[in-house]
Amino acid sequence: MAQPHEWRAPSGRRLTVTLPDKSVVESRTVLARLAGSTITAGFQIGPTGFFEKFANYEQPTTVVDRFVLQNREVVVAASADGYLTVAGWRGPHHDVAVVFTGPAPQRSRLMEYFDTFTYNDDPTGVTIAIPSTVNADLFSETIGVVVQDRGQIVIPSATAAQGLVPRHRGTPSRHGEVWRTQKNPDAKGERVRDYMYLLGTPRGFAEITFFEHASVSDDDLLRWLDDIDVSWQ
Repeated sequence: MAQPHEWRAPSGRRLTVTLPDKSVVESRTVLARLAGSTITAGFQIGPTGFFEKFANYEQPTTVVDRFVLQNREVVVAASADGYLTVAGWRGPHHDVAVVFTGPAPQRSRLMEYFDTFTYNDDPTGVTIAIPSTVNADLFSETIGVVVQDRGQIVIPSATAAQGLVPRHRGTPSRHGEVWRTQKNPDAKGERVRDYMYLLGTPRGFAEITFFEHASVSDDDLLRWLDDIDVSWQ
């Protein structure tokens, strides 16, 4: 039986990703970018506990500050050389993280940065509200899903997807069309796992890559791909 997963993007739009039976979602992350005449912001969002992994992804960091903002804790971690600073607003269900490079920002700057927006966190996701007094727009939101023993699904917003769908017809799938492209343009693909697959559906688009180490056969991976559906509401 198919498994529908319903999530909410920073814009507030709802996304339903339907996966074949026995698919286990290991992780889900969101990248949101906002920009305007006075501010540019980028947020990485993941379930509770995401901050610790994200803050130490490129190099080890140590917590150097904590404070409360919008009734939730903000944690600040920095690398030993002080060049990398990662700050995270910790909601009841998700962590909202931002990265700074160069001289470490003062607490007042971090507070102003986070407090520019309002965060509404529930089990399906975090919405980011932009006050009318701030001249900025959410111009990009991308959801990444890692599925155990299968691969990774990257889902851009419905607006961004319009410029990503190939013009030529793809191979029909159960819920739309599929195209494939080389993961490494300089190498000749000989296996199913050597390609990235583009899935277009009536209400969504996704880029799908299979894990090299997936224990199932290539035919099983293709059957799994055929059953995926992506739908923005």
